[in-house]
Amino acid sequence: MITDEPALPLEYGRPREKWGDAALPGWQALPDVLLKQQTVLELSATDMLVAINLLSYWWYADNLPFPRVRTIADRMGVTARTVQRSIQKMIDKGYFKKRTDVDPSGKEREVLDPSGLAKRLQELAKRDTSYHYRKLRERERGLQTPPF
Repeated sequence: MITDEPALPLEYGRPREKWGDAALPGWQALPDVLLKQQTVLELSATDMLVAINLLSYWWYADNLPFPRVRTIADRMGVTARTVQRSIQKMIDKGYFKKRTDVDPSGKEREVLDPSGLAKRLQELAKRDTSYHYRKLRERERGLQTPPF
């Protein structure tokens, strides 16, 4: 529906409808295929939680996540080494790549590029029946697919 009213900030949209005030500090959007294909991706429960934590820092496609291993470990109640092993496993599988980035102040920082995971999930999504239904609906509505 097209309207002249300004859009509400996301924290007042669907996440807020579902989660109430719990959505105000932030919420995470993840493709269902990440959860549905966990075994195909060969990710343990620990790997999945590390991945979700990493992805919680990735709000914009061009602003790659740069979380501290210690922060994730503390959230999960595991050692920093456990998180490091999980990150390395996902790097070895090609889901993440370590890169050097420059922050707005000009300081270099290590970031984790999740484009490998995004690409793999796009491949796996094509096996999901929901994918085909929604692609058909997009075409019927004349919607453009983002160029990934």
